[in-house]
Amino acid sequence: MNAGITPRRLNANDIFVLIVDPVPDQLDETRQHLNRSGLCVTATACADRALVRASERRPDVLIVADDIDGTDGCGVAAAIQAMHPAIEIPVLVLSTSTDERAILRCFESGAHDVIVKPVSAALLHAKVRVLLRQRELRDTLAAQHDRLAQYQAESERDKEVARLIIDNVGANATLDQANVDYLLRPLETLNGDLMVAGRTPAGAHCFMIADFTGHGLPAAIGVLVAHGVFTAMVSRGHAIETVATELNRKMYQVLPRDRFLAAILIEIYPDTGWTSVWNGGMPEMLLRRADGSLAAGFPSRCLPLGILEPDAFDATTVRRELREGDALLACSDGVLETLGDDGLFGLERVRACVRGARGGLIETLVTALEHHAAGRPAHDDLSVLHVRFERDVMLALDASPARNARGQAARHWRTLVELGHDALRGSDPVPLLGSIMDHLQGFGARTAEIYVILTELYSNALEHGLLGLDSALKESPDGFGAYYALREERLAALGAGTIAIELDHHPTPDGGALDITVRQSHNGCAASGRAQVPLAGNAGYSGRGVGLVRSLCESLHYSDDGRIAQARYRWQTAPTWPQPGAAAKKKAPGEGASKMAG
Repeated sequence: MNAGITPRRLNANDIFVLIVDPVPDQLDETRQHLNRSGLCVTATACADRALVRASERRPDVLIVADDIDGTDGCGVAAAIQAMHPAIEIPVLVLSTSTDERAILRCFESGAHDVIVKPVSAALLHAKVRVLLRQRELRDTLAAQHDRLAQYQAESERDKEVARLIIDNVGANATLDQANVDYLLRPLETLNGDLMVAGRTPAGAHCFMIADFTGHGLPAAIGVLVAHGVFTAMVSRGHAIETVATELNRKMYQVLPRDRFLAAILIEIYPDTGWTSVWNGGMPEMLLRRADGSLAAGFPSRCLPLGILEPDAFDATTVRRELREGDALLACSDGVLETLGDDGLFGLERVRACVRGARGGLIETLVTALEHHAAGRPAHDDLSVLHVRFERDVMLALDASPARNARGQAARHWRTLVELGHDALRGSDPVPLLGSIMDHLQGFGARTAEIYVILTELYSNALEHGLLGLDSALKESPDGFGAYYALREERLAALGAGTIAIELDHHPTPDGGALDITVRQSHNGCAASGRAQVPLAGNAGYSGRGVGLVRSLCESLHYSDDGRIAQARYRWQTAPTWPQPGAAAKKKAPGEGASKMAG
């Protein structure tokens, strides 16, 4: 009878049993039964003495008669339990009645079990063994509850730290622009939605709205990685196609196979209004004209980032022209999947909101979403990005603060980059040269002007020299898309030809001078049998490009029938900030051929 009533990890002497019974013989008998089990037993016939003893040490098991000198035994048990509110004390009632209602009252008063007198030693041991096992289970659950609460508190602190880190990265701060509105309503502290903006040194405004699978810490880590890749590459001047390619490579490298990043990447040149969009796995981005009508949008044409191997990834963008007052609206699937009485909100309701908006577009959409949901809680993050094409506002924004902040005394250095036809198909040398310049010199606020010069000269050499493209194609309504489709086709078929870019920088008495030489072979078009475009006479729509380069440079000369362009950019030690109207002349890389004649 002794074995089995001591719970695991407890010694019998550690278990304190308090017995309260007014009948001396029965009290002694109960005590003797339990003493043989080696338990620490205290027995008393007095309720007051039981209360004193219980106040000195909490009982592990309380055995109490149902009637103690006219006092309700369950009431005594309740008083003892009140002394130790944090721990539930198992109560075994010794009842003198076999009446069912009397026994039920014991349970209703808080008893865990009841034995009808006279007490059987075997039954008593069994009942105590069960009560001790229950107590052990309760202790285990309480300990697990405490550990779970501690883990939850630590998890919340970790999430808060992660959220603080993400906030410090400043993704949302980049959207603080007069022509941009956005909504980011996360479902949890850490969410998988990301919106970030940036500006290339050449003046293009770039945006990304993205949606990771899942929430919590894994999504937050992915957000940080994507944000870092986007901001770094945009600040170096990479085209949006290159940014998408690198994002996919990085996501494929770091994400598990069941995770991916749906995203929309946007590139807008404010001077021309031409925009390039890559949409992989996101809802269709809408284009709202200034008169409120909807033009053809930008549906998803590619798989999300991180699914395809780099060699299989498609970075093809869709290009459109924006006019003053036009607007782009992109949203995450949480908007479309908002549930209402008649199903999901859907893209058609988004279109109706965009067409019918008379005030703030996002405010109109949020009102419609709340009305549709009718009080239902959201089941996903809600993200909306609204970019209005306002040329003067966008041109007035300064270039990257990080680049503006840099600037060093003039140094002498020289570098040369030459790309063959195979390298030209997949590389843009301008960001590479920009990185080299940053390391060797650091031009600070002048970086944007130098990028424009390099981009213009390189684009002319590639598109009108090697590829033989005529900018007259762009003058039709669909010409811009046709021009770049032909550009990609000819670039893919390019079988020969080279472009070399040489930078030679040297100090001058009042600052420095950068000599830029761009040489192209013309062999690409000749080798493929295509007619050459006479660069010296390529004027009209594209002529402003060369005018811009001339306005920025001290000199610009062409030689060798237009194959060689030589420009000199001079700067003074005292910073010369760009004039307010100068940036308005910038254009997208390759947008319009420029004269190559000096």
